[in-house]
Amino acid sequence: DAAHPAKFYFNSLTAHRNYPDRKVTKADAVVAEMGSLEGSNHRNINKMLVNFDSKVDDSMRQKIADKGYTIQELLTVASMIEKETDGTDRGTIASVIYNRLCSKLYPCLEIDATIQYALAERKEVLSTIQYVLPEGEIVSEEDYQTVNSPYNTYLNKGLPPGPIANPGLESIMAALNPESTNYYYYALGDDGVHHFFTSYSEHQAFLNS
Repeated sequence: DAAHPAKFYFNSLTAHRNYPDRKVTKADAVVAEMGSLEGSNHRNINKMLVNFDSKVDDSMRQKIADKGYTIQELLTVASMIEKETDGTDRGTIASVIYNRLCSKLYPCLEIDATIQYALAERKEVLSTIQYVLPEGEIVSEEDYQTVNSPYNTYLNKGLPPGPIANPGLESIMAALNPESTNYYYYALGDDGVHHFFTSYSEHQAFLNS
């Protein structure tokens, strides 16, 4: 069924489709994109779709609709949470994303992981000014303004076109049930956890401390 909400991920090489609790490999996405869906590959993808439907049930779909988002948009939010979280703060990161989506003052999400996703090649060192993501990936100050991609959430308002990672069920639930906060910024500290801030000045003070 081409209209199945999960098919979006199989029809786009830039949004490697997954279903909750099972990571889909790049090879899976390439096989699906090229239409080689016969035999075991076809059966595996059908299993993914069935599992997706078992995890994202009708009640969850209704909650997504009630929030005013499509399933694709909700999973896009979940994918950013998946890449940004230190493992303990999914709900808080979700709150920052939604706070910005609803804000006229902060129209861009400014999610570092989207820059890393948009790069043609992931680099270990990009410049002298670097920001380390929870998984150890590095993104530079320079790339914020030079990566020409719809996935660059420093230059483009709102959500990126699709997911940047394979979100697990925890991240999907966080996207569906974010914490209620006034946070618009966060940064990864030397202690390995994110610190959250309500204003740019607080955020900058932390970075410069």
